[in-house]
Amino acid sequence: MMGTMIGNPALDYVGLVLRSRIASARAAAEGEGEERQFGASAVEWVVITLIVLVLAGIAAAVIIPAITDKAGAIKTCLNTSGTSASCLPGTGTGN
Repeated sequence: MMGTMIGNPALDYVGLVLRSRIASARAAAEGEGEERQFGASAVEWVVITLIVLVLAGIAAAVIIPAITDKAGAIKTCLNTSGTSASCLPGTGTGN
């Protein structure tokens, strides 16, 4: 098996696809004529894949903490039987 597995199936898959595209780009870049054109196309796909991965990482970095914070607020409201003022609609963290 090539490369290191991250442990997250989705990230492992993305890493596998990315390594495959890079290998295809390298192989095609060594050819001539039509094969060389395929290499340029493969490089474009690698760049597009990298951009998508960066955007997904940024989105995850923003969304995951927000969800975690909201889950903590809900847990607090449930533990206090919803009697806390912050659990009322329109107030505090229970919004």
